[in-house]
Amino acid sequence: MSAAGDDTKLFRSIGLKDSTLKNIGKNASTASTLKQCIADAGVSNGCDASVGKLIFDIATAKPMQNDNAQTHRKQLLSYVANGGIQNVVQLAAAYKFITQNVTFDAKKFEQSCGVGVVVTEAQITQTVDEVIAKYKTQLSEKGKGCLGVMFKEIKSTLPWADGKQMSAIFNAKFKAALQSSGFDPKKNKCKKEKKVEEKKQAAEEEEEEVETMDKWLTGRELEVAKNSESQLAQKKAALAKLGLPADTFLSRFPPEPNGFLHIGHCKAMTFNFTLADSKSGSCYLRFDDTNPTTEKQEFIDSIVENVTWMGFAPWKVSYSSDYFRELHELALRMIRNGDAYVCHQSDEQVKAERDSFRKRVNVTPSPYRDRSVAENLRLFELMRCGYFAEGEATLRMKGDFTSANPNMWDHIAYRIMYAAHPKSGDAWCIYPTYDYTHCIVDSLEWITASCCTLEFENRRESYFWLLDVLDLYKPVVWEYSRLNLTFNVLSKRKLLVLVNDGYVRGWDDPRMLTVNGLRRRGFSATILRDFCNRVGVTRKDNFISPALLYACARDELNRTCSRAMAVIEPLKIVITNYDAHKVEDIECPDFPNTQQQSTHCVKFSRVIYIDASDFQSGQAKNKKFYGLSEAKSVRLKYAYQITCKEVVYKAGTQEIDYLRCEYDAKQGKTVKKGSKGFITWVSEKDARPAEFRLYEHLFTVEKPGGDDWLKLLNPQSELICKGFVSEYVASTMADKQRYQFERYGYFVRDPDSDSSPHPVFNRTCILTESAKKK
Repeated sequence: MSAAGDDTKLFRSIGLKDSTLKNIGKNASTASTLKQCIADAGVSNGCDASVGKLIFDIATAKPMQNDNAQTHRKQLLSYVANGGIQNVVQLAAAYKFITQNVTFDAKKFEQSCGVGVVVTEAQITQTVDEVIAKYKTQLSEKGKGCLGVMFKEIKSTLPWADGKQMSAIFNAKFKAALQSSGFDPKKNKCKKEKKVEEKKQAAEEEEEEVETMDKWLTGRELEVAKNSESQLAQKKAALAKLGLPADTFLSRFPPEPNGFLHIGHCKAMTFNFTLADSKSGSCYLRFDDTNPTTEKQEFIDSIVENVTWMGFAPWKVSYSSDYFRELHELALRMIRNGDAYVCHQSDEQVKAERDSFRKRVNVTPSPYRDRSVAENLRLFELMRCGYFAEGEATLRMKGDFTSANPNMWDHIAYRIMYAAHPKSGDAWCIYPTYDYTHCIVDSLEWITASCCTLEFENRRESYFWLLDVLDLYKPVVWEYSRLNLTFNVLSKRKLLVLVNDGYVRGWDDPRMLTVNGLRRRGFSATILRDFCNRVGVTRKDNFISPALLYACARDELNRTCSRAMAVIEPLKIVITNYDAHKVEDIECPDFPNTQQQSTHCVKFSRVIYIDASDFQSGQAKNKKFYGLSEAKSVRLKYAYQITCKEVVYKAGTQEIDYLRCEYDAKQGKTVKKGSKGFITWVSEKDARPAEFRLYEHLFTVEKPGGDDWLKLLNPQSELICKGFVSEYVASTMADKQRYQFERYGYFVRDPDSDSSPHPVFNRTCILTESAKKK
């Protein structure tokens, strides 16, 4: 039997599956390490699959590459072989111990890893019963809202228990306890409990994904993505030249400068910069500028400004075009190695070729695929010199047209484009494609983790194939789900239609999810980062409700926005028993219900304005209506109580002209605790005209799509109202910018205020979601 056959027999004897054996066979280094681990564990004659799985983990896990871990590997394997370490929870604790300790203290090791700890079914049952008894009251109030915290407490009490057994016992007993608790899901689904449940669920999902990501970054590499010793040595030397330690973690945020950033980019940059920071590393801002026909300096400048505004400081700002010469040299290497060829097929011919690959019928690869190296070098040079017209020749990578992955079907590496580049000018007329450039620049910049969205997952095979044929360092690759928000679109094609066809004001329209649009609407960088962190990073495609974004906004704006009064749809009131010549200063708190003592003053006079919605005729006896009606009294916020005495209509119409009211001078401005019926107002002596732009969802459905997606636009997505703000707002808005206009929501000063004869305010969000229903 051959050596390879002996290895396969050995690896099967410890219970490894054929799929695992296949990957091991592709990497001689892994096979060698695994053989040594089996020998050191003393199981060359075979062992239980559960033990073999742990031995394989030790042979391939990244923590074991640590010098301390290498020294202690044999001791660790002995614990696995004799049953001291029995599961991945113990193994993870063992990795942590041996990587952090130069000497191996067996007693401390066993304590930290739970060696010899046997958790019986009876112990699990007892602990579960104790925790359920402890949470009996909360269980009757919150039901399943207690599940996460209860199970976490059980896991904390019994860290070395069998997870499946513990979960089965807990689930059965929790279900029984819930049924007997008297919990009524209909009665208890109030707003507060929903919010607690959402936060708990989000925290659990974030914890799960962080754990998954961390585990993957420390040991879930594909076999084909393993780096050789020489490649790792090259990386170490390159990082040393940059003044960085060998274990420096580098990530990158790589936008294409062919448009403006949107909220999906906020998630990507937040993830990549935060990931690097959590690893005490650094993050590049890299522009993927390989298509000069769509890229503009305007977009580059905007992206740099938005990244800075978001609060992130790139370690370096780089461009794919910085590497055009290296990319060209590597393309020549591919040609010389027989891995690339010049092709003259048209787009239609390439499509037909790929269709034949897909159907596996009459497979017809390019007729130019087998050209000689010399001929390909000559033709590629002619491409570079401008000999061919656009579309007349391309350089294609010679992948594997028998592969089930379309990304291996001879993708284009270079195409001819007679267009000046924003950075390199007209130095080149051939430009590399994304599929060729992306992975190479990741490698040249020694990126640790190349993280992108899930639509690029099927490119992983071609990513590693290209780096492999070029013998370049291979970063770790991980894909995560895109950020999708309901009632809006993020497709660049659809955004262009909305802007170019005039459906919105421009790229910074407050209804758009572009970063500039979000900024104009009043969302700060800290709000957007908080939102991205709450959404988290998962591999599950989902659509997020904008309600979460508004909740993040309220959490911040409630603390930071000064209160002020405004009238959005004015209705005039004449207080007939108030002196026509009298004007009072009314002191209003900037932050009521807090310990902050700052205040501002507004004027009070005989003529004031309230919002039209605060008056309804015939509602005097309606206890659920807290506004003004005939013969009904309400309190003007921070001022007097008034009673409506008469409704005055415009001549010959049923349209209200103004209200005649009286104020209660005896009661004064003191408000009894628990009083209801407060309405906001602005005095005629203090009123300054203002424009208010109120925003709703851009579309009427959660997921606008199909050919008629434009018909789904919400005609009420922007409502413009003409009203009043006080002089206090008009005189401070240049400095404060944002206000909570009491009872209406959070507003921000719009840049149109600079050119308008009156201030313009955009509503960021309403005060509460329930306010919509009132």
